Amino acid sequence: MNKKFLLISTMGLTLALTGCAGNKQLNETLNYASTTITDVLGTFLVNKDGMALGSKKENKKGEMSSRKNVDIVYLRVKRELNMQSIDEIMPVRTMSTKDDWTRMSVEEDDIIHVVRPGLFYKMARNYDGKCYMTVTLEKNGKGGTSVYWSAKGYQEVCSVLVKDLKKAL
Repeated sequence: MNKKFLLISTMGLTLALTGCAGNKQLNETLNYASTTITDVLGTFLVNKDGMALGSKKENKKGEMSSRKNVDIVYLRVKRELNMQSIDEIMPVRTMSTKDDWTRMSVEEDDIIHVVRPGLFYKMARNYDGKCYMTVTLEKNGKGGTSVYWSAKGYQEVCSVLVKDLKKAL
């Protein structure tokens, strides 16, 4: 009885060890294959936000100035960065289901739009969860405009928005 038990135990141990060795080899092969696929596809692999894997997030702030009137700068920045006011997104009319959906969209995009014509403007928008940009425009004492901005999100998207802001000035 002991010999049968020893024989069965030895066979089981041998099968288990060879099975583990096979799994190790299989794991190494799969690891090599996945590494090769990642190297080949690299930039085509994206994260949950639709950005390339390895995209860096940043939080940048800055300030600029313009010789142009604050109202003109406001119109140019608003157009260039597509920063619509809440009134433009949600026209005033009787409440309906469509208006509720629009209101929820405004809340999700974290839209800020404060207007004090001739003195001060503050606009903010979330660009599809990839970059949240805030722009503040103030009339300075020289008849020009002081521009303060902040951008938080993926470097690729935020840098394009900052370039667009500079172009608007």
